[in-house]
Amino acid sequence: MNQTELATCVNCGESFPEQTSVERRPCPRCGSTGRKLVEGLYDGIGGSDQTKALTLREYYEKNIPVLIVVLFITVGTPLLGLWIVGMPGVILGLALGGIAFILGPKATIKVREKWR
Repeated sequence: MNQTELATCVNCGESFPEQTSVERRPCPRCGSTGRKLVEGLYDGIGGSDQTKALTLREYYEKNIPVLIVVLFITVGTPLLGLWIVGMPGVILGLALGGIAFILGPKATIKVREKWR
């Protein structure tokens, strides 16, 4: 906090900063040494605030060829098991189901894009 004195000339009303020397200087406008002193305090505060926005885009991207294969396996496996009756049909159905289980997550991919 800083302290300053502002002097006002009694004769002409001119305002000017008061000198702290023992000998007073005359008014710069009229030359009078009579003055009225005004004392004041001043203080300053500063600051800044910044915000950064993060944009997020999330969507599912489809891999069409893999999606077609998974749909074909899903629909075709029960029909194939119906056509091939017995244990070979069960084994083939389980094998194709395992392939569909592995390819399924690759048919759709979750994409997350971030930028500022």
